Amino acid sequence: MMNSKIYGKLAVTNLKNNKKSYIPYILASAFSVMMYFIMDNLYRNRSLERV
Repeated sequence: MMNSKIYGKLAVTNLKNNKKSYIPYILASAFSVMMYFIMDNLYRNRSLERV
């Protein structure tokens, strides 16, 4: 039980101290996922097929 409190505090402290590193990573990851779903949606859209 004691270790879980220490690990929790350590994780929160690490997130606070490395905020400048995590924010660009999270934004880039979200952008990549967004682009994947946009491209997949365009690829599967039947109304965009040539006649």
